[in-house]
Amino acid sequence: MNVTSPILLLGIGTAGCALARGVNRAFGDGLRMQLADTDASAALEGEPFTLLGGTRLSGHGAGGDLVAARLAAEDSIQTLDSALEGVRLAVIVTALGGGTGGGATYEATRHLTSRGIPSLVFATMPFTFEGEDHQRNARGITGMIEESANATFFIPLDKLVAETDNMDE
Repeated sequence: MNVTSPILLLGIGTAGCALARGVNRAFGDGLRMQLADTDASAALEGEPFTLLGGTRLSGHGAGGDLVAARLAAEDSIQTLDSALEGVRLAVIVTALGGGTGGGATYEATRHLTSRGIPSLVFATMPFTFEGEDHQRNARGITGMIEESANATFFIPLDKLVAETDNMDE
C-alpha cells in the first residue's frame, strides 16, 4: 500500500525499527513508515527499508560502535530522500546507548532540518544493568539530538518496568 500521509514514522536502528513496527501494527495501514538501519538483516519483506552505510559496513551493522554508525549515516543519509517526498513532519523512534540508534539519529535529524522537515524524536535510554558505557553513550548524544530536532523525548527504560516486574521470566 502506498501511504501518502504528510507524517512519517521513521524507525532508526534495530530497536527503532522494532518500535516502528509495533506502532505500525497498532495503527494499521494508514500510517506512513520508513525503517533505517546499518544491519541489512533488520529488513523484512514488504516493509520500506533503507540500508545506511552499505558501502562502509557491507550491511553487517555497526556492532555497537556509535562512530561507525554515525559515519555510515553520513555516507548514505540521502538514500532516505525518496521516502521524504511530501513529508511535513517526521516522528523518529530509536534507542540510544550503542550502535545505529545513537550514531545515526543525529545525522537523520540534521538531514531532515536541511530539507525543512520538522522532527520529533522519541528515544529510549538504556537500562541501568546495561552498564555505564551504554549510559554514557546515550547521555553524550542527547544534547546533539536536542540541538537538531524540533522536540525530543528521552525515555529511561528503567522507568518503563515496574519494580515488581521480573524481566528474567
